[in-house]
Amino acid sequence: MTIAAFETAARSHFANPPATWTVHKVDTRTWHIRTTDGAVVDRFTTKRDAEQGCVAGTYVRLWHEKTAWYMGTSTNPRDRALSEQERAIIDEIVGYVNRNADTFEQAAADQVHLVRFRDRDADDAETWEATLLREGRWLVKGVHWWTFAEDELEFLDPPTTTPGEQQVPDELDELAAACDHWDQVIESDLASNDAEHDAALRIIEIARRVCTRKEVNV
Repeated sequence: MTIAAFETAARSHFANPPATWTVHKVDTRTWHIRTTDGAVVDRFTTKRDAEQGCVAGTYVRLWHEKTAWYMGTSTNPRDRALSEQERAIIDEIVGYVNRNADTFEQAAADQVHLVRFRDRDADDAETWEATLLREGRWLVKGVHWWTFAEDELEFLDPPTTTPGEQQVPDELDELAAACDHWDQVIESDLASNDAEHDAALRIIEIARRVCTRKEVNV
């Protein structure tokens, strides 16, 4: 392996720890575990097995074993020692990881915002914490190698309020948007369970009616 290939593989490894993997339904009996960039880690026939695989599956164990090799703590006698050049690359990468963690440890609570990525999949409801850097870009917790422009993120913080201010319209807009989102998720996740599917659609229908009535009264 060339040193360039080693660096690419190491950066990809540390950028995609198991804590960032997510479960996605492909069809009735196919569930994928995917990294944040969409690469498929593993495949399962049930959602439960896929979720368990995200926590304690084979690829979680393999990720930690490879991390130990990169960090020089592996106890596997078959693992070779890293070269001096490889060690320098790992030290640089770990520095980025530590910078990400330190930034969030030092940030005040009101400087950390809840976000989603705007280019996410339609069924991806995962949220992230983000904080603004001095250079004007946003650092996302757990995403070590990149920073993001504001228009790449959807901010989910509740609107700021002042005493006596009416916030119902904003909350209703949020509820209506949630109804649209869950319409799509339900069609995917509950397609094979008619009872739960119909019940979920009924709840969304009621929520939409509440939005409509409140908009008239506000």
